[in-house]
Amino acid sequence: SNPCYQQNGDRKKTTHLILHSTGANNPNLKRYVTPDDGMLGENKYKNGWNTPDSSTLVHAVIGKNKNGFVEAYQIAPWGKLVWGCGSGVNGSGNSFAIQVEMCEDNTLGANYAKETYNVAVKLFAHLCKCYDIPPENIWSHNEANAKGYASGHVDPEHWWKKVKSGLTMDGFRKDVAALLKGEKTKEQLPAEASGSLFRVQVGAFTLKKNAEYKLQALKSAGYDAFVTQIN
Repeated sequence: SNPCYQQNGDRKKTTHLILHSTGANNPNLKRYVTPDDGMLGENKYKNGWNTPDSSTLVHAVIGKNKNGFVEAYQIAPWGKLVWGCGSGVNGSGNSFAIQVEMCEDNTLGANYAKETYNVAVKLFAHLCKCYDIPPENIWSHNEANAKGYASGHVDPEHWWKKVKSGLTMDGFRKDVAALLKGEKTKEQLPAEASGSLFRVQVGAFTLKKNAEYKLQALKSAGYDAFVTQIN
């Protein structure tokens, strides 16, 4: 129902990626992404972006689903011309950039900011590979504005600074480049002694369908995942 989705066609070119944050203390995907698919949760206020009076649309949103997991949801075709960054003195990044929004929240501190950052790194590396975009062509909304291709916003750097996360766009581009090259990133742990075995549990659910949803999400991301039933 979003008017941008209804009215706009595809971009003529895709040369850049732009990273945003929402500017509101709400980490929940359901605030922006509707309708509920069973994992988002219901937006009882009906104020998401899938409405006829919305003036915003990006290609994907990163935030928490109803179970608290940080995920990326694609909400428009990657080739669609969206209303994400506005215009500047040199034109609009909407005409040449794929744009992704992170659900901002100052109250959750640096840990949540880093969770969304890590998901964004993976998604942007995927998009760089698909569209043959070099990591140096990744901008924040703040940087796009400074270059004259976006409205006067300062996201997401202002959020990262406020929660004292230590995150930067230069670091973001470096992490995307490292992932594309198959190099170790700063989040990876050093190798353990041979013979060691460590297990990581990523969720515990009372509903089987939620466990199966998470299982498929992990497998799609390349993990060798499985479900164990207790009792």
